[in-house]
Amino acid sequence: MPQQLHGKSLNWKLNSETLFYRRNEQIKQTYNKVSNITLMNDGSLQLTNLQPQHNGTYNAEVHDPEGKLCCKITVVMCVIEKVSKPRLTYSCNETEVTFSCEAETSETSRMVLEWSRNGEKLKGEEENRLTVQGRPKLSDVYYALLTMKLEKRKVMIQQFYVAIRCSCI
Repeated sequence: MPQQLHGKSLNWKLNSETLFYRRNEQIKQTYNKVSNITLMNDGSLQLTNLQPQHNGTYNAEVHDPEGKLCCKITVVMCVIEKVSKPRLTYSCNETEVTFSCEAETSETSRMVLEWSRNGEKLKGEEENRLTVQGRPKLSDVYYALLTMKLEKRKVMIQQFYVAIRCSCI
C-alpha cells in the first residue's frame, strides 16, 4: 500500500452508493450492481469493459485516523456507445422520390437529421425520410447530415455527412 494512504480510510462512491471502503488495510466491497471495477493498491479505481452501467459520478474521500478529510476527488463518467455509419437509400415512383436514412441508435442516443440538395438546406426536413415531388435532375445530389446525440444531454456523439445521387429514369 502506498505510504500516503497508510493509516487513512478511503471511501469510493458511485452516485452516493458506496463501492469500496478501506480502513486499517481492510477492504469492503459494498456495492456490486456494477461489474468490472477493481480497487487498486494506490487507491485508484480500474474500470474495464466499460458499459453504460458505469455512467455516473464517482467520489473518493480520504480521511486521516482522526476522521479529518484529507482529500476529495469527483469524476463524472459518461460511456458512449459506438455509433455505426448510417445507410442512405431512395425509392422512386411516377410522381416522387423518397430518400431514407437509417442508423442504429441505442437507449442513450438519438439521431437528428438535416437534409440538403446540392449544398442547400431543405427547410423543415428533419425526419429520417425526405420526399421530393417530381423527378430530380441527374446532376442533383442529396445529402443527409446525421448527428448522434446523447438522449438526456445536449452532447454530440458523432456526425456523418452522407451523399446520394438519384438515378430515377
